[in-house]
Amino acid sequence: MQKSLIKDNTKKDVPLILCIIYFSYLIFKIFIQKEITGTDNSILKTMYFFRMDKLLFCVPILYYFIKTNKEKKYFKVNKKLNITDIVTYFALSYGINIFLNLISSAINIEGQKFIVQRPIYTDIIYAICIAPVLEEIVFRGVLMTYLKKYGIQTAIIVSSLFFGISHYNIYMIIPAFFIGIVLAYVSYKYSIKYSILLHILLNIVANMSKIVFVLKGPKEIFPLLGIIFISLFVLCLIFFIIGLKRKNYQDVFLAFKLNNEDRKNMVIFLKNNILYIVIIFGIVITSLLFNYKLF
Repeated sequence: MQKSLIKDNTKKDVPLILCIIYFSYLIFKIFIQKEITGTDNSILKTMYFFRMDKLLFCVPILYYFIKTNKEKKYFKVNKKLNITDIVTYFALSYGINIFLNLISSAINIEGQKFIVQRPIYTDIIYAICIAPVLEEIVFRGVLMTYLKKYGIQTAIIVSSLFFGISHYNIYMIIPAFFIGIVLAYVSYKYSIKYSILLHILLNIVANMSKIVFVLKGPKEIFPLLGIIFISLFVLCLIFFIIGLKRKNYQDVFLAFKLNNEDRKNMVIFLKNNILYIVIIFGIVITSLLFNYKLF
C-alpha cells in the first residue's frame, strides 16, 4: 500500500457523499410506507410497488459509476472464476446466512407492519434482477474501489459494514455483513461481474418460496420447498467441504487479519471521514428506531 495514496486529498470524497444520498433512502422509505397506508395517492403507491423510491436515490451513484467506468475499469476481470469455485463461494455465503439467521432469530424485536403490500412478482423481479446489480455497483463498485486507497482490508471491511447496515433489518445486518465480506473478496480477486452473479444466486434462494408460490401456487409450495431446500442443503454441504479442501476460504477472511499498516490505514480512514460516518450511522440508527418502534 503506497502512503502517497492515503495522503492524497486532492479529490473530493464523492463516493462517500453519494453513499449518504443512498442511505437517505432508508428515512424516505419510512415516510412513504406510513403515507401510503392512509392515502389513495396513486403516485406514492406506484413508487412503493415498483421500488421507484429506492431507484431514485440510486440515480446519482449510477451516474458517477457510468461516468468513471473508463477510468476505474470496474468490470475488469482479474482472474476467471470457474463454476465449481462459484458454487463453493455460494455454499460459504449460504451457510453463513443460515447459521447467523438462526442466531439472530433468537432476538425478538417486532418491526412495523404495513397494510399495503407489494405485488409478489415485483419483489421477485427486484430481488433477483435489480437489487444485486445496484448493490454491487454501490458497495463493491464505487465504495470499495474508492476505499482501496486506505488498503484492501479497510476497503473490504468498511464496504461490507455499510452493505450490512443498509439492509434496514436488525436480523439481516450481521449476516449481510459477513456475506458482504465474501462478495467483496470475490469482486476484488476476480471481478465485480462474479460478485453480481453470486449475489443473484443468493437472492434467488432467499426468494425461493415466493418463486415457487408464483409458479406452482399455494397447494404445492410446502412439499416442493422441502425438496428444494433439502437438496440445496446437501449440495451446499458437499461444495463447502470441497471449498475447505481447496482452501478457497482461507483468504476470504484474511480481511480481519490486520497488520500494523492496516490498522494505521483504518485509523486514517476514520479520522479523514468521521463526519460522513456519523451521518450514515445516524441515518441508519434513526431508521431502525422508527422501524422497530424504539423511538
